[in-house]
Amino acid sequence: MEVAVFAAGLFIFLAHLLDYFFERTRVPDILLLMLLGVIVGPIAGLMQPSDFGFVGEFLSVVTLVVILCASGLGLKFEVLLKAAPRATPFALFSMFGAV
Repeated sequence: MEVAVFAAGLFIFLAHLLDYFFERTRVPDILLLMLLGVIVGPIAGLMQPSDFGFVGEFLSVVTLVVILCASGLGLKFEVLLKAAPRATPFALFSMFGAV
């Protein structure tokens, strides 16, 4: 578990570093993070998905909260009202399809 916590922190640090790298070179940082994940996981065998356990679940919840909060802060009420007539049928269809 300690390795997973360290790796998660390292990936977050690298994400910020690669974001700076993206601003300079326009090479997508997500592409480099995915490549790093493939190297650390399947190729080198240093980590397995089971190593993340609770840490992975926790990070996914925190990420979702941050994304939803940032989206809510940038939401314009006028745009929401304008998009509602087109989005409502799709939302209802998706809900009934899931049920």
